[in-house]
Amino acid sequence: DISATNLLKIENIRHKISGTHFYIYKYTNELRLGSETKPNGITVFYKYDFLGRLTENYIMEFKDGDYQKRILNIYDYNYYYGSKIESGEVAIEKGGQL
Repeated sequence: DISATNLLKIENIRHKISGTHFYIYKYTNELRLGSETKPNGITVFYKYDFLGRLTENYIMEFKDGDYQKRILNIYDYNYYYGSKIESGEVAIEKGGQL
């Protein structure tokens, strides 16, 4: 796990070297993408269900003196059994583009 000190060091390097674009990717213990920090400093977080399927991605916005979760996308998986046809994922876009 990356410590807060190491993340702060990465942030300091990113701000000292002008004209560069850093992406920071943090992975979970299950080797799934946990978060992605873009060059503009916005961090997108990823959430998974118990089967390891992506269920949502979101950002944390500072609003009204506190951090609030803003959901960008929600993913819902539906499967039909028996004589019904199986369907894949359905993505519902809730937020805007970063």
